[in-house]
Amino acid sequence: GGGGGGGGVGGGRVLFSIHGLANVGRVEEAFRASGFAPLRTVVEQVREFSAEGLEAVCPGLYAYQLAQREKGEAQFDDVEGASGRHVMWQRIMLAERQGTL
Repeated sequence: GGGGGGGGVGGGRVLFSIHGLANVGRVEEAFRASGFAPLRTVVEQVREFSAEGLEAVCPGLYAYQLAQREKGEAQFDDVEGASGRHVMWQRIMLAERQGTL
């Protein structure tokens, strides 16, 4: 037959993109709870965005992201001297887990 049972956890790698507007702590917690080693950054890029750009995607999104930042669940900085302009990071991350049989 097929799967062999055993109840083991498969190992592997997950390569994914995440940015500062996401709740990074929750993402890391979910990987850790699933048996993955601490996440590693493969590459990082700083990206600029504006209040107008977020509002164009979804009305109310800018206010929501400001509130998330206040709670520590979004990470971005203000561009000095430019109202409504911000910078965030975007990362390619690697999660790895060892398998057991």
